[in-house]
Amino acid sequence: MSEAHEMNADLEHLLNRLQTWDETRFLSLGGEILQFNVSRDSDKYEPVRQRIRQQLQQRFDGWSDEHDRQFDSDSIFFLLSNSKGELYAAIRMVVASASGVVPVSQSDRGCDIDFSNALEYSGMWYSALSHCLALSCMITDWVDTHLGQRDVYAIFEASSGPMRRIYLRSLAMEEVTHPLIAYDGFSYKETGQPVEWQLAADRAQTRRQRCQKYMNIAGVRILDGASSSLTPVAA
Repeated sequence: MSEAHEMNADLEHLLNRLQTWDETRFLSLGGEILQFNVSRDSDKYEPVRQRIRQQLQQRFDGWSDEHDRQFDSDSIFFLLSNSKGELYAAIRMVVASASGVVPVSQSDRGCDIDFSNALEYSGMWYSALSHCLALSCMITDWVDTHLGQRDVYAIFEASSGPMRRIYLRSLAMEEVTHPLIAYDGFSYKETGQPVEWQLAADRAQTRRQRCQKYMNIAGVRILDGASSSLTPVAA
């Protein structure tokens, strides 16, 4: 069996092993106790999808809940909330199926990468950047523990300066040298022009370094005593 097939089989095994996975851990951010939930239950993600749809439909035409839901069965959902269950941030991570299908692989222009062994962040929502970064740190810890040091892809709106800063600076992702990505029928409301997306990669080594630094600066602490690959860097 080739290395690619072995990695793909590993990811398929992961999804099967986590079929009913639902785990909650606790962390402290700036003195507030938060809940980090990892789940395969797409019902938990549905309110997030509604918020994302509302945001995107303000500027873009072409969003489809049905198209987006097709990836839920191959996804792991990460949610951050307060002690009352109020959602602060969420990210869906899509695990490539046997055919190598993740959201970015279904673009109509600009995608010529083999995603057969890929993970992709898709459908990110957060109420504050601090919550997004805290969630990212918890995801890093979970991915390192359960998947090993794997890179994760993502896309962001290429023409958006704020999105570029969040993905490439705050989240320390790496801009992938690659043609801009576009989807037929997904366009700007004002101009009718297709939306172009930049591909980025969340590199395993950079991700851990960023999270350790942020945990130290922001005072993020994992509270449940479970094994963790992340520890705050000493000041």
